[in-house]
Amino acid sequence: MTTPPAADRIAAVLADQIDVRRKSVGMAAGVVSPAGRHVVVHGSTGSDAPLDGDTAFELASIGKVFTGLLFADAVRRGEVRLDDPVDTLLPGGMKAPTWKGRRLTLLHLATHTAGLPVHPPDVPTLADPRLADYSVDNLLQSLCAFTPTRPPGTWEYSNWDISVLGQLLALRAGVEFETLVEHRITRPLGMANTAIERTSRLRLSSGHSPDLAVIPRLRLGSLAPAGGFVSTTNDMLTFASALLGLSPSPLAGLLDVATSVRRPIRPSLARLLKENWRLMLRMFVSPPPGARPPDRFFSGAEAGLAWFIFTKGDRELVAHDGSALGCSGSLVLDRRLRAAVVVLSNTGVMIHDVARHLMWGDYALSRTRTEVAVESSVLDRYIGTYQMPKGGPAVGIKHGDRGLTLTFPVVGPLVMRAENDHEFFLPELDCEIRFAATGPVRELVMQPGRSFPSFPIPRVSDAA
Repeated sequence: MTTPPAADRIAAVLADQIDVRRKSVGMAAGVVSPAGRHVVVHGSTGSDAPLDGDTAFELASIGKVFTGLLFADAVRRGEVRLDDPVDTLLPGGMKAPTWKGRRLTLLHLATHTAGLPVHPPDVPTLADPRLADYSVDNLLQSLCAFTPTRPPGTWEYSNWDISVLGQLLALRAGVEFETLVEHRITRPLGMANTAIERTSRLRLSSGHSPDLAVIPRLRLGSLAPAGGFVSTTNDMLTFASALLGLSPSPLAGLLDVATSVRRPIRPSLARLLKENWRLMLRMFVSPPPGARPPDRFFSGAEAGLAWFIFTKGDRELVAHDGSALGCSGSLVLDRRLRAAVVVLSNTGVMIHDVARHLMWGDYALSRTRTEVAVESSVLDRYIGTYQMPKGGPAVGIKHGDRGLTLTFPVVGPLVMRAENDHEFFLPELDCEIRFAATGPVRELVMQPGRSFPSFPIPRVSDAA
């Protein structure tokens, strides 16, 4: 893209996503650049409330960028340093876990390299309303009780990392996390429609499942720094404008700080060979049935301070996506063009491809999927427990109210939507699941998104 997309182009894309592909009930997309800003909406909020640029959506993991900028701001203020040990900010003599004497630092948390799993081991599932009461003390006690299985520096996307970082910054400032965000980001920018719990004044869209049914909003308790925000398209364009220097702001220069330290997202080949040589040898000698090579658009992917930086040749995209049970969205910035695109959806189907396509027209939209009915006797072949390697979590498959369900830790049961009698997809995760078309079912093959390679997960039991 050399100029921001015109409103009619955005409108056509949103109409296709909602009216043809049925990926959302309502979506709002906005663009800001030196040429100005505009917002386009399509669909509905799921209620009588109008859908426009001031409709508030759940941001899910897009909210991590606020936590990352709070960290960058605290570093610039001299309140903390990038390499400060986590212990120095923990209250009451708490001690963070170590790995062979190596201490966790704030930078590890901000770049998802603390070696922590995606969620605390004691956290309820995301759909569990008790999560709203998961306190800061619960969060930090769980951290201190955790025994690492990998050294700091190991990259793994983690809500736990960012939640601890945000709460530690709030403790250092002596205020609640939401108050810290208000004082340093939303209030100075005039983002009156961005909040976590203080949402009574907002016109909030209903969230919807992939089947387009209304579902309650997630409340994450002390995990809010990783995904508890709601905001509007207009507020997010104001935020992006400040980061890009399109308007005067106390945030000026913070995006450079947040992306100046980078860690590779993909593990090194040496680490892959060391940890997964049997799996890699098996895939090389005998690839899983139906295995597809990854379709990598970007040549590089790195983590900054709770932001992601993607490169293609000499082009660079700074981005963060979010998806939860009832929402999805994406925020992408091109600093060379001084342009940003935000797309927000009130349905739990990933739509990150839409923002990238609107920003860079050569980024293709995800392919259309059609769900088909499969006889119960065929589905019986796939019921069971599948165990991820290296002590990873177990994946359970069983019959649900509308076909098979697959259960991930924390996420809970997700409906497996059939494209044929042995290939399925999970729209919430942009993930494909495949089985052998004939013969014994000894494994499932998972492909998380089009840019990642598929990998087998062995079946260990025929009971879910």
